[in-house]
Amino acid sequence: MPYNEALANRIRGALAGYGKVEEKNMFGFLVFMVKGRMCLGVRGDEMMCRIGPDSMESVLRRDGCAPLRMKRKTSLNMIMVEETGMKTKKEFDFWIDLALQFNLGKGAGAHGKANAKRSRK
Repeated sequence: MPYNEALANRIRGALAGYGKVEEKNMFGFLVFMVKGRMCLGVRGDEMMCRIGPDSMESVLRRDGCAPLRMKRKTSLNMIMVEETGMKTKKEFDFWIDLALQFNLGKGAGAHGKANAKRSRK
């Protein structure tokens, strides 16, 4: 599926200060990897954000946002944001920041903390 190049460029600009950012085509998305981890993506006109399960309930109340669905499965830590949910710079930055916080281990329930707990076992 083709992706919105203007949206991809917005994400590139937002990630410019985060070191090495890789772009990969995965699962029908253009995916942005920050520090080797999937963080954001574009599919069609929508942005995918990997935000972690602890943020899901609160963000699903926002306009233009829904859990990522692939085939018959619903993701517990990724959401899709439609254009209506990121019209303004403030809205767009909210999603970018939320995904980066989770990706960099600074958000609620960040995977870095979960991985640290698993490695102690």
